[in-house]
Amino acid sequence: MGLDRDLIRMIRRALVTVGVAAAMIVGVAPVAHAAPSQTTIQGDVLRLVSIQDRDAMRAMVPGVPTAWDVGVSANRADGDITVRLEVDATDDAFAATVRWCAVAWTADGCATGATLLSDATLADGALTLAEQPAGESRWYRIEVRLVIGIGDHAANLVFRALGMGDDVASGGDVELPRTGLGVPGLGFALAGAAVASGVLVAVVARRRRREEVAS
Repeated sequence: MGLDRDLIRMIRRALVTVGVAAAMIVGVAPVAHAAPSQTTIQGDVLRLVSIQDRDAMRAMVPGVPTAWDVGVSANRADGDITVRLEVDATDDAFAATVRWCAVAWTADGCATGATLLSDATLADGALTLAEQPAGESRWYRIEVRLVIGIGDHAANLVFRALGMGDDVASGGDVELPRTGLGVPGLGFALAGAAVASGVLVAVVARRRRREEVAS
C-alpha cells in the first residue's frame, strides 16, 4: 500500500527538521579566544608568574586539554618551596596532567625535558605537587581536560607555593564555570531532532493503523 499525500508531507517535514537540527549541531562557528594573559604574584620571598587562556578554560570540550603555566621562583636560595594545587571541582568531571620544566614552556613544549608530577582525575582537596629547591626556578604546566561532556560541571583551581615563611597563590585565577558540550544552540538542535523523531513515529503508527483497517 502506498503512502498518501498527507503522509508524504509529514515525512518531508520530519526530514527537514532533522536536517535543520544536524546543521545547528555541526555548523556552529568556533568560539574565538583572546591571547593568553600573564599575571605576576609577588610575595616577600616567593614569586609566581601565571599564564593562562581564560576564554579557552571557559569553553572546554571533552578530551581536549587546556594548559595553564605557572612559574615559581624565590629571591633567596636557602630552603625549599612546597608547591600544591588546591581543587574544588565537580566529582570526576575533570582530569589534569601536571609537569614541570626548568625553563618557560613554549608551543613546542619543554625545551629541557619535562618531569611528570601527576596525571589523574581532579578531586576536591589540596594536592602536593613538588618540593622545589628555593635556588631553582621552575615552570609548572597544568593541562586540564573535561572528561564528562554532558551536564553542568565546574572547577576552581588554585596554585599555591609555600616556603621560608611566605605563602603566595594564584588567587583562583583558573575557573571553569558551567562547562558542558560547549556548542551554542545545541539545546535547540536536540529539541528539533526530538520533534522530528516524534513526527516519524506518528507517521509509522498512522500507516500501520491504516494497513490493519484495510486488512
